[in-house]
Amino acid sequence: MPPAPIVVAGEGQTVSDPTEIPQGVYRLNLSHVGERNFIVRSFAPDGGEEGVTNVIGAYEGQELLVSEGGAWTFEVNADGRWTILVEPIGFDDSSATGIEGSGDVITNLFTPTTEGPVPYNFTHDGQRNFIVRLICAGGTDGAQNEIGSIEASAMARFSEGPCLWDVNADGNWSIKPRP
Repeated sequence: MPPAPIVVAGEGQTVSDPTEIPQGVYRLNLSHVGERNFIVRSFAPDGGEEGVTNVIGAYEGQELLVSEGGAWTFEVNADGRWTILVEPIGFDDSSATGIEGSGDVITNLFTPTTEGPVPYNFTHDGQRNFIVRLICAGGTDGAQNEIGSIEASAMARFSEGPCLWDVNADGNWSIKPRP
C-alpha cells in the first residue's frame, strides 16, 4: 500500500521542519497565494539540494521528487500562504498513449509500449517555456524545450520503464503519439 500524502504548509519565507518521506517517487503539488516570488528548494537527508520551483505570483503546479527515504526539508521564499502536498505517484498506462493538460504536471507512471524513438505530436498555447521530459527508469529524454506556442512533432526516446512525463508549461498542452 502506498504511503499517505504528506502536507507541508506555511506562510511567507521559512524553512520547514524535517519531514519523513519514505523511499519512492513522488509528485509535489505546490500552491502559493501571493504576488511576489515563490521559490522552493528541497534538501535531501544526505544534504543534497535541488531547486523545485521559482515563479512569480499565485501558482499551482506539480514537480517531481525521488526519495531514497529519510527526513527532507523544504526552504520556501514566498510572500503569502503556500502548501506542498507530497503524494506517491501511482501507475496509469494511459499516459503512454497520449495526455493533455495545463501548466506544470507530473503524470502517473506508465509502462512504455516500446523502447526506442517514437514520433509524438506536441502542442502548447502558452507564451513562456514549454519543457517536456520523458523520465524512464532506463534514462531521461528531453522531448521538448521551446518558448511560446507550438504545434510540432518530435521523437520521444523511450528506455526501460516505468516512465513518466514531466511537463513545465504556462498554457494548455498536449502530448500524443503521431498516427
